[in-house]
Amino acid sequence: MNYRVFMVIMVMPLLLFGCAARSVAVTVPLNPAATINTLTSSVALSIKAGEKGLSGRGYLIMRSPDQFRLVILSPFGTTVAEMFLNGDHLLYVASSQNLAYQGLLSDLPNAPALQGWRLLRWTTERVFPEKAGQEHLSRRRADGERETIDFDSQGLVLKKNVDGDEVRYEGYQSVDGVPVPTTIEITDRLGITVRITLDEPEVNTALDEKAFVPVLEGVTVLPLSQFPVS
Repeated sequence: MNYRVFMVIMVMPLLLFGCAARSVAVTVPLNPAATINTLTSSVALSIKAGEKGLSGRGYLIMRSPDQFRLVILSPFGTTVAEMFLNGDHLLYVASSQNLAYQGLLSDLPNAPALQGWRLLRWTTERVFPEKAGQEHLSRRRADGERETIDFDSQGLVLKKNVDGDEVRYEGYQSVDGVPVPTTIEITDRLGITVRITLDEPEVNTALDEKAFVPVLEGVTVLPLSQFPVS
């Protein structure tokens, strides 16, 4: 099992809402109130943990609020690994080894590479300012943690921080009127930093249910709690 590949997959979902880029100009004016309900896109990312770095490519399919599929590809275009998330249920498929791990998010082993899932729902929440022109918001979340949020002049989120976990959204532009940043940079409280770019995404289009159904023929499925962390 490639531990670094899994680290990328576990942190990747933190990009989910509104992280996108387009190489051509769009004519639909940006609507700051528009939200992302579905997203499909190829992805490029880099990850840094201490002095070690890693980069990769793949594609992401997402449906709000908590349904995701992420595929990590080799340089030759073959599938290295896939991740499926539906609510609190996670399935990780090591495609090259015909091996999979599944279980609840609460079953995740306590390891730095898995901490991205702890941030998932917080990162994908769309937050709006309480009043026009508000640049900063501080609030106590239901879990008791203090959250701070910075907005731009249009009310789009620039930065979110909770107890040392930080997400920055950069370069908002319009994709069919929906505001999406060109990049997202996530730094968790353990010092792992991920920078993500989406290439020519499609937003708010109909998705086939089969897109979220894994193919497990010939694959050995183990409990998620048994995933090797070293």
